[in-house]
Amino acid sequence: MKNGNRRRWRLVLGGFFSLGALWFLFTHVKISEALQTLSRLDAWMLLAPLTVTVLAFPLRPWRWQLIFSQPGRPEFWPCFRAVYLGNLANNVLPGRAGDLVRCAIVKQEHPSTSLSTALAALGVEKVLDGLTLILVLAGTCLVITPPPWLTQLGLVSGVVFVAGFLALVWVRHRAVWFQARAGRIPTPLPTSMLSGALLRFASGLDAITSSKRLAVLALVTLAIWAGAAALLWTLTLVLRIPLTLPAAATAAAVLGLGLAIPAAPGFVGTYEFFAVAGLRLFEVGAESALALALVMHAWVLVTTTFIGCASLAAGRLTWADVFGITHTEGRLP
Repeated sequence: MKNGNRRRWRLVLGGFFSLGALWFLFTHVKISEALQTLSRLDAWMLLAPLTVTVLAFPLRPWRWQLIFSQPGRPEFWPCFRAVYLGNLANNVLPGRAGDLVRCAIVKQEHPSTSLSTALAALGVEKVLDGLTLILVLAGTCLVITPPPWLTQLGLVSGVVFVAGFLALVWVRHRAVWFQARAGRIPTPLPTSMLSGALLRFASGLDAITSSKRLAVLALVTLAIWAGAAALLWTLTLVLRIPLTLPAAATAAAVLGLGLAIPAAPGFVGTYEFFAVAGLRLFEVGAESALALALVMHAWVLVTTTFIGCASLAAGRLTWADVFGITHTEGRLP
Protein backbone atom coordinates (compact mmCIF):
# COMPACT_ATOMS: atom_id res chain seq x y z
CA MET A 1 0.00 0.00 0.00
CA LYS A 2 1.35 3.41 -0.93
CA ASN A 3 2.20 5.86 1.85
CA GLY A 4 -0.56 8.28 0.85
CA ASN A 5 -3.22 5.56 0.97
CA ARG A 6 -1.84 4.29 4.26
CA ARG A 7 -2.10 7.71 5.86
CA ARG A 8 -5.61 8.16 4.42
CA TRP A 9 -6.84 4.91 5.91
CA ARG A 10 -5.17 5.74 9.22
CA LEU A 11 -7.05 9.04 9.29
CA VAL A 12 -10.38 7.41 8.41
CA LEU A 13 -10.01 4.62 10.97
CA GLY A 14 -8.79 6.95 13.70
CA GLY A 15 -11.58 9.43 12.99
CA PHE A 16 -14.17 6.65 13.14
CA PHE A 17 -13.08 5.55 16.61
CA SER A 18 -12.77 9.10 17.92
CA LEU A 19 -16.15 10.26 16.64
CA GLY A 20 -17.80 7.14 18.02
CA ALA A 21 -16.24 7.74 21.44
CA LEU A 22 -17.32 11.41 21.47
CA TRP A 23 -20.87 10.51 20.43
CA PHE A 24 -21.12 7.98 23.26
CA LEU A 25 -19.84 10.45 25.84
CA PHE A 26 -22.03 13.34 24.78
CA THR A 27 -25.15 11.15 24.84
CA HIS A 28 -24.42 9.67 28.29
CA VAL A 29 -22.94 12.60 30.20
CA LYS A 30 -24.47 15.91 31.22
CA ILE A 31 -21.97 18.41 29.86
CA SER A 32 -23.27 21.27 32.03
CA GLU A 33 -22.51 19.31 35.21
CA ALA A 34 -19.05 18.40 33.91
CA LEU A 35 -18.37 22.12 33.42
CA GLN A 36 -19.48 22.77 37.01
CA THR A 37 -16.87 20.27 38.19
CA LEU A 38 -14.24 22.16 36.19
CA SER A 39 -15.16 25.34 38.06
CA ARG A 40 -13.87 23.74 41.29
CA LEU A 41 -10.31 23.62 39.93
CA ASP A 42 -7.70 24.58 42.52
CA ALA A 43 -4.96 26.39 40.58
CA TRP A 44 -2.40 26.16 43.39
CA MET A 45 -2.65 22.38 43.40
CA LEU A 46 -1.37 22.33 39.82
CA LEU A 47 2.12 22.38 41.32
CA ALA A 48 1.68 18.71 42.27
CA PRO A 49 1.02 17.35 38.73
CA LEU A 50 3.68 19.71 37.40
CA THR A 51 6.24 18.13 39.73
CA VAL A 52 5.20 14.62 38.71
CA THR A 53 5.38 15.55 35.03
CA VAL A 54 8.89 17.01 35.29
CA LEU A 55 10.16 13.96 37.18
CA ALA A 56 8.59 11.57 34.67
CA PHE A 57 9.82 13.29 31.50
CA PRO A 58 13.22 11.49 31.30
CA LEU A 59 11.87 7.98 31.94
CA ARG A 60 10.48 7.06 28.52
CA PRO A 61 13.53 8.31 26.56
CA TRP A 62 15.83 6.55 29.04
CA ARG A 63 13.97 3.26 28.67
CA TRP A 64 14.01 3.54 24.88
CA GLN A 65 17.75 4.18 24.97
CA LEU A 66 18.27 1.11 27.19
CA ILE A 67 16.43 -1.12 24.71
CA PHE A 68 19.09 -0.44 22.05
CA SER A 69 22.12 -2.68 22.27
CA GLN A 70 25.76 -1.75 22.75
CA PRO A 71 27.79 -0.89 20.75
CA GLY A 72 26.02 1.71 18.67
CA ARG A 73 23.40 2.66 21.26
CA PRO A 74 22.09 6.23 20.67
CA GLU A 75 22.91 8.78 23.33
CA PHE A 76 20.21 9.96 25.73
CA TRP A 77 19.47 13.36 24.19
CA PRO A 78 18.83 12.07 20.65
CA CYS A 79 16.44 9.54 22.21
CA PHE A 80 14.82 12.29 24.29
CA ARG A 81 14.24 14.51 21.26
CA ALA A 82 13.00 11.60 19.15
CA VAL A 83 10.47 10.46 21.77
CA TYR A 84 8.99 13.90 22.35
CA LEU A 85 9.03 14.91 18.70
CA GLY A 86 7.15 11.67 18.10
CA ASN A 87 4.63 12.67 20.78
CA LEU A 88 4.33 16.09 19.17
CA ALA A 89 3.61 14.41 15.84
CA ASN A 90 0.99 12.17 17.51
CA ASN A 91 -0.80 15.35 18.60
CA VAL A 92 -1.39 16.38 14.98
CA LEU A 93 -1.17 13.12 12.98
CA PRO A 94 -3.71 10.25 13.11
CA GLY A 95 -3.18 6.60 13.98
CA ARG A 96 -0.08 7.05 16.20
CA ALA A 97 2.00 7.98 13.15
CA GLY A 98 4.27 9.87 15.55
CA ASP A 99 5.70 6.54 16.70
CA LEU A 100 7.10 5.99 13.21
CA VAL A 101 8.30 9.59 13.11
CA ARG A 102 10.20 8.90 16.33
CA CYS A 103 12.06 5.98 14.75
CA ALA A 104 12.99 8.02 11.69
CA ILE A 105 14.21 10.94 13.82
CA VAL A 106 16.51 8.83 15.99
CA LYS A 107 18.00 7.37 12.80
CA GLN A 108 18.48 10.90 11.44
CA GLU A 109 20.18 12.10 14.63
CA HIS A 110 22.18 8.89 15.11
CA PRO A 111 23.02 7.55 11.62
CA SER A 112 24.53 4.30 12.92
CA THR A 113 21.06 3.35 14.17
CA SER A 114 18.99 1.83 11.36
CA LEU A 115 15.26 2.34 10.97
CA SER A 116 14.78 -1.42 11.32
CA THR A 117 16.56 -1.44 14.68
CA ALA A 118 14.54 1.54 15.91
CA LEU A 119 11.30 -0.19 14.91
CA ALA A 120 12.38 -3.28 16.84
CA ALA A 121 13.07 -1.15 19.93
CA LEU A 122 9.65 0.45 19.50
CA GLY A 123 8.06 -3.02 19.39
CA VAL A 124 9.82 -4.06 22.60
CA GLU A 125 8.66 -0.86 24.28
CA LYS A 126 5.01 -1.39 23.30
CA VAL A 127 5.04 -4.99 24.50
CA LEU A 128 6.56 -3.98 27.86
CA ASP A 129 3.89 -1.32 28.31
CA GLY A 130 1.09 -3.70 27.39
CA LEU A 131 2.24 -6.52 29.69
CA THR A 132 2.67 -4.10 32.61
CA LEU A 133 -0.83 -2.67 32.18
CA ILE A 134 -2.33 -6.16 31.96
CA LEU A 135 -0.68 -7.03 35.29
CA VAL A 136 -2.26 -3.91 36.82
CA LEU A 137 -5.70 -4.96 35.56
CA ALA A 138 -5.15 -8.51 36.81
CA GLY A 139 -4.36 -7.15 40.27
CA THR A 140 -7.45 -4.97 40.16
CA CYS A 141 -9.65 -7.95 39.29
CA LEU A 142 -8.47 -9.63 42.51
CA VAL A 143 -9.68 -6.67 44.57
CA ILE A 144 -12.94 -5.68 42.89
CA THR A 145 -15.59 -7.55 40.92
CA PRO A 146 -14.75 -6.45 37.38
CA PRO A 147 -17.50 -5.54 34.92
CA PRO A 148 -17.63 -7.73 31.79
CA TRP A 149 -16.01 -5.07 29.59
CA LEU A 150 -12.97 -4.86 31.87
CA THR A 151 -12.53 -8.65 31.81
CA GLN A 152 -12.82 -8.63 28.03
CA LEU A 153 -10.33 -5.77 27.74
CA GLY A 154 -7.86 -7.64 29.92
CA LEU A 155 -8.28 -10.93 28.06
CA VAL A 156 -8.01 -9.44 24.56
CA SER A 157 -5.05 -7.28 25.56
CA GLY A 158 -3.41 -10.24 27.26
CA VAL A 159 -3.66 -12.39 24.17
CA VAL A 160 -2.37 -9.59 21.93
CA PHE A 161 0.62 -8.58 24.04
CA VAL A 162 1.66 -12.06 25.15
CA ALA A 163 1.49 -13.18 21.51
CA GLY A 164 3.46 -10.07 20.55
CA PHE A 165 6.17 -10.85 23.08
CA LEU A 166 6.43 -14.47 21.94
CA ALA A 167 6.55 -13.34 18.31
CA LEU A 168 9.45 -10.98 19.06
CA VAL A 169 11.33 -13.75 20.87
CA TRP A 170 10.75 -16.08 17.91
CA VAL A 171 11.94 -13.49 15.40
CA ARG A 172 15.06 -12.83 17.48
CA HIS A 173 16.02 -16.50 17.62
CA ARG A 174 15.07 -17.26 14.00
CA ALA A 175 16.85 -14.34 12.35
CA VAL A 176 18.96 -16.58 10.11
CA TRP A 177 15.85 -18.54 9.09
CA PHE A 178 14.12 -15.31 8.08
CA GLN A 179 17.18 -14.10 6.20
CA ALA A 180 17.35 -17.32 4.19
CA ARG A 181 13.73 -16.89 3.12
CA ALA A 182 13.82 -13.15 2.45
CA GLY A 183 13.59 -13.71 -1.30
CA ARG A 184 10.22 -15.45 -0.93
CA ILE A 185 8.56 -12.48 0.79
CA PRO A 186 6.51 -10.41 -1.71
CA THR A 187 7.95 -6.88 -1.49
CA PRO A 188 9.28 -4.23 -3.87
CA LEU A 189 12.53 -4.13 -1.89
CA PRO A 190 15.59 -5.96 -3.31
CA THR A 191 16.27 -9.25 -1.56
CA SER A 192 19.61 -8.04 -0.18
CA MET A 193 18.02 -4.94 1.33
CA LEU A 194 15.14 -6.91 2.88
CA SER A 195 17.56 -9.53 4.23
CA GLY A 196 19.68 -6.84 5.87
CA ALA A 197 16.62 -5.11 7.30
CA LEU A 198 15.40 -8.37 8.85
CA LEU A 199 18.79 -9.00 10.47
CA ARG A 200 18.93 -5.46 11.85
CA PHE A 201 15.38 -5.78 13.18
CA ALA A 202 16.27 -9.06 14.90
CA SER A 203 19.42 -7.54 16.42
CA GLY A 204 17.28 -4.73 17.81
CA LEU A 205 15.45 -7.32 19.92
CA ASP A 206 18.52 -8.30 21.94
CA ALA A 207 17.02 -6.78 25.09
CA ILE A 208 14.39 -9.51 25.38
CA THR A 209 17.01 -12.26 25.34
CA SER A 210 18.86 -10.93 28.40
CA SER A 211 17.14 -11.54 31.74
CA LYS A 212 19.18 -8.79 33.39
CA ARG A 213 18.33 -6.13 30.80
CA LEU A 214 14.72 -7.27 30.73
CA ALA A 215 14.50 -6.91 34.52
CA VAL A 216 15.91 -3.37 34.34
CA LEU A 217 13.48 -2.46 31.56
CA ALA A 218 10.58 -3.92 33.55
CA LEU A 219 11.50 -1.77 36.57
CA VAL A 220 11.73 1.38 34.44
CA THR A 221 8.39 0.51 32.84
CA LEU A 222 6.83 0.17 36.29
CA ALA A 223 8.24 3.59 37.19
CA ILE A 224 6.76 5.08 34.00
CA TRP A 225 3.27 3.82 34.77
CA ALA A 226 3.58 4.69 38.45
CA GLY A 227 4.24 8.22 37.21
CA ALA A 228 1.13 8.06 35.02
CA ALA A 229 -0.93 6.94 38.00
CA ALA A 230 0.57 9.68 40.18
CA LEU A 231 -0.24 12.30 37.54
CA LEU A 232 -3.86 11.19 37.36
CA TRP A 233 -4.12 11.11 41.16
CA THR A 234 -2.64 14.60 41.60
CA LEU A 235 -5.09 15.95 39.02
CA THR A 236 -7.94 14.53 41.09
CA LEU A 237 -6.64 16.69 43.93
CA VAL A 238 -6.77 19.69 41.60
CA LEU A 239 -10.48 19.08 40.94
CA ARG A 240 -11.24 17.85 44.49
CA ILE A 241 -12.40 14.44 43.24
CA PRO A 242 -11.92 11.62 45.80
CA LEU A 243 -9.83 8.80 44.35
CA THR A 244 -7.14 6.57 45.83
CA LEU A 245 -3.74 6.10 44.24
CA PRO A 246 -4.35 2.37 43.49
CA ALA A 247 -7.63 3.32 41.79
CA ALA A 248 -5.76 5.94 39.77
CA ALA A 249 -3.29 3.22 38.70
CA THR A 250 -6.14 1.08 37.37
CA ALA A 251 -7.73 4.02 35.55
CA ALA A 252 -4.34 4.84 33.99
CA ALA A 253 -4.00 1.19 32.89
CA VAL A 254 -7.43 1.22 31.20
CA LEU A 255 -6.51 4.49 29.49
CA GLY A 256 -3.11 3.19 28.38
CA LEU A 257 -4.58 0.06 26.80
CA GLY A 258 -7.37 2.06 25.17
CA LEU A 259 -4.93 4.44 23.53
CA ALA A 260 -3.32 1.54 21.69
CA ILE A 261 -6.33 1.71 19.35
CA PRO A 262 -5.76 3.90 16.25
CA ALA A 263 -7.29 7.30 16.88
CA ALA A 264 -7.65 10.80 15.53
CA PRO A 265 -4.82 13.33 16.03
CA GLY A 266 -4.18 13.97 19.70
CA PHE A 267 -6.35 10.95 20.66
CA VAL A 268 -9.41 13.21 20.69
CA GLY A 269 -12.45 11.27 21.85
CA THR A 270 -10.75 7.98 22.62
CA TYR A 271 -8.75 9.61 25.44
CA GLU A 272 -11.91 10.91 27.12
CA PHE A 273 -13.81 7.66 26.54
CA PHE A 274 -11.27 5.34 28.16
CA ALA A 275 -10.40 7.80 30.94
CA VAL A 276 -14.08 8.03 31.91
CA ALA A 277 -14.48 4.24 31.67
CA GLY A 278 -11.53 3.67 34.00
CA LEU A 279 -12.65 6.28 36.52
CA ARG A 280 -16.24 4.99 36.59
CA LEU A 281 -14.95 1.69 38.00
CA PHE A 282 -14.45 3.49 41.31
CA GLU A 283 -17.78 5.30 41.63
CA VAL A 284 -16.57 8.58 40.21
CA GLY A 285 -19.62 10.30 38.73
CA ALA A 286 -19.81 10.43 34.95
CA GLU A 287 -19.71 14.22 34.90
CA SER A 288 -16.77 14.42 37.32
CA ALA A 289 -14.97 11.71 35.35
CA LEU A 290 -15.43 13.63 32.09
CA ALA A 291 -14.21 16.86 33.70
CA LEU A 292 -11.12 15.06 34.99
CA ALA A 293 -10.55 13.42 31.60
CA LEU A 294 -10.68 16.81 29.88
CA VAL A 295 -8.18 18.29 32.34
CA MET A 296 -5.88 15.26 31.99
CA HIS A 297 -6.03 15.39 28.21
CA ALA A 298 -5.39 19.11 28.10
CA TRP A 299 -2.48 18.68 30.51
CA VAL A 300 -0.88 15.95 28.39
CA LEU A 301 -1.39 17.86 25.13
CA VAL A 302 0.08 21.08 26.53
CA THR A 303 3.09 19.46 28.20
CA THR A 304 3.96 17.17 25.27
CA THR A 305 3.54 20.04 22.80
CA PHE A 306 5.78 22.28 24.92
CA ILE A 307 8.57 19.75 25.32
CA GLY A 308 8.16 18.70 21.67
CA CYS A 309 8.60 22.27 20.47
CA ALA A 310 11.62 22.66 22.75
CA SER A 311 13.07 19.48 21.24
CA LEU A 312 12.36 20.86 17.80
CA ALA A 313 14.40 23.97 18.57
CA ALA A 314 17.19 22.01 20.27
CA GLY A 315 17.55 19.72 17.26
CA ARG A 316 17.49 22.68 14.86
CA LEU A 317 14.62 21.06 12.98
CA THR A 318 11.55 22.62 11.38
CA TRP A 319 7.95 21.42 11.33
CA ALA A 320 8.47 20.46 7.70
CA ASP A 321 11.41 18.25 8.73
CA VAL A 322 9.33 16.39 11.32
CA PHE A 323 6.24 15.81 9.24
CA GLY A 324 8.22 15.20 6.08
CA ILE A 325 9.81 12.25 7.84
CA THR A 326 6.51 10.37 7.51
CA HIS A 327 7.40 9.89 3.81
CA THR A 328 10.12 7.47 4.96
CA GLU A 329 7.47 4.99 6.12
CA GLY A 330 7.77 1.67 4.39
CA ARG A 331 11.47 2.10 3.62
CA LEU A 332 13.93 0.14 5.72
CA PRO A 333 17.39 1.64 5.26
